[in-house]
Amino acid sequence: MQLRALSAAFVVLLVLPVSCGGPSRHDLDQTIEQAVEDWGISGLAVGIVKDGSAVHLRGYGYCDIEEKIPIDGDTIFGIGSTSKAFGAALIGVLVHEDKLDWEDKVIDHLPDFQLADPYVTRELTVRDLLCHRSGVQTNDAIFFGSVGRDEIVYKARFLEQVAGVRTRFDYHNIMILTAGQVAARVLGTTWDEAVQEKIFEPLGMDRSCTSISDLDSYTNVSAPHTWKGGNLVRVPWLNVDNTGPAGCINSSASDMARWIQAHLNDGSFDRHEIWGADVQREMFSPHTIMPRPMLGRLADSTHFGLYGLGWMMHEYRGKKLVYHGGATDGMGAFVAMVPEENLGVVVLSNTIQTPLLSSLGYRIIDAYLGVPDSEWSLPGPAKRTEGASGEVQEAGAARAPSVPLVRMTGVYSHPIFEAVEVGLENGKLVMNFDIYPTATLEHRDLDTFKMGFDSHISSMWDSVFGRGFDVTFHVDANAHVSELSISPVFGDFTRVECEILNPAPPT
Repeated sequence: MQLRALSAAFVVLLVLPVSCGGPSRHDLDQTIEQAVEDWGISGLAVGIVKDGSAVHLRGYGYCDIEEKIPIDGDTIFGIGSTSKAFGAALIGVLVHEDKLDWEDKVIDHLPDFQLADPYVTRELTVRDLLCHRSGVQTNDAIFFGSVGRDEIVYKARFLEQVAGVRTRFDYHNIMILTAGQVAARVLGTTWDEAVQEKIFEPLGMDRSCTSISDLDSYTNVSAPHTWKGGNLVRVPWLNVDNTGPAGCINSSASDMARWIQAHLNDGSFDRHEIWGADVQREMFSPHTIMPRPMLGRLADSTHFGLYGLGWMMHEYRGKKLVYHGGATDGMGAFVAMVPEENLGVVVLSNTIQTPLLSSLGYRIIDAYLGVPDSEWSLPGPAKRTEGASGEVQEAGAARAPSVPLVRMTGVYSHPIFEAVEVGLENGKLVMNFDIYPTATLEHRDLDTFKMGFDSHISSMWDSVFGRGFDVTFHVDANAHVSELSISPVFGDFTRVECEILNPAPPT
C-alpha cells in the first residue's frame, strides 16, 4: 500500500491573522484543528518558543485513532531525522569539554573505521560526518535489517565512493551514526547513555528516550498511523534503534520546546551552559551547499540551501531559517528556528509524513513575521488508495521467464546485506534473507519479479518505492543465473555455489 499525491482536489488554507506578536491562541487552535480534520490524520502536537519561553504547547487529534486518546503537549512521538541535531549537539558538548575537536580524524577515535577509498578513510573528520560531505554512496536499507550499530559502521567500507570528500552534499545516515559511535567511544559508554546524561537531563527532557523498548515505561505515547486501502490505520512502532543519532529519538512537544530554547540561548538552559555559544555558532554555520531539490517546496522561493551540523538552513523572507524534518514509520516531525526573531516551532505528528507539518510550521513563523495570510496554502490531502490501484500497467502480456524458476534458486551474497537464499514454495520464488524477513516474488516480465516482504517492515518503504522492489535475475547465454539485482536500494547479489561467511566486524 502507499500514499500517493495525486491532483489536488481542494485547498486547505492555513489562515492566521497577521501580527508581529504572533497568532492568537484561539485562531491558532482553530486553524490546526481544521487542518487535522481536512487531512484526516490521527493528530499532531505543536510547540512554539518565543523570546525564551514556550508560548504554546498543545495537542490536536488522537494518540490512537481507534481508542480516541487525545494528544497533548507531553505526548511522545518518534522524531526521526530531527535526531541528527542531537548527534551534533552531543559532539558539541564534547568539544566544549575539550574531549575532542570538530577536526579530529574519525580513525583517531574509531581505529577500525574504513571506507572504500583509503584517502577518505584517513582524512575524514568528525565535522565531515555531521554535514553530509563524505562523498560516500548513500544506502539506508541496512537500517531495516537486524544489525547493530557497530556492524552498520563496519559495513560502510563496502559502500562506493561516488564523489570526492567535501565536494558535494550526500545525505548520509550511516555517517551520522558513525559520529554517534565516536561520541560513545570518547565517553566510554553507549550513545544512548551519553545523550541522556549530556543533553536530556540538563534540559529536563524527561519525556524523551532513544529506544522503542523504553516506551514501555511511559504513559501518553502516540501510536504510528499510515494509509492502507484508503483508510487510516494504526501500524506497529518501527524499531529504528540501530540508527542512533540518525533517527532513533522519541520525544514530546514540551521537551522539544526546551531543546529549542537551548539553541536560541547560545547552548544554555535555565542558567546552565550545556554546549556554549562557540559550539552553537558552529552548528548554525553553513558547511555544505545543499542541492535545490533538497529544499522541497521552497526551492523556487529561496536563493540557496545550506547544511550546518545537524541542521539545514536557508534565507526565508530575508532572515536566516534553521530547520530539519524527520520521519519514521507512521511518524513525522518538523523543527524550525528564526534566531533573529528568537522564535522556534516544533510540529510532531503520528501519521505518515505529509507536507502539512512543514507548511504549518512556516505559516506559524509567517504569523510572527507579519506576512499576509494568503502566503501559505497547500494542496489538500490526496486520494489515498492501495498501491495496486495506482500501478503503471505493463504494455501487453507479461513474457515468461527465460529459464525454469528452479534455475534461479540458490544462495546469493552481498557484502552489506549478507546472504539471501532463493527457494521455490508452491510454485513461487521466495527469498530468505539473513537480516530481513522472508519475501515473496510475483512474476512481472521475463526474469523480473516484484518483491514483497511477508511481514510489516515499514509502510514508509511502500509509500516511497510505490510498487515495491524489482528483483531481476541475470541469465547468461548458457542459461546460467550468475547474479540477481534488487532495485532500488539493494543492488547486486552474486550467486555462490554454497553459502559463504561474509567478513564479520571485529568483536
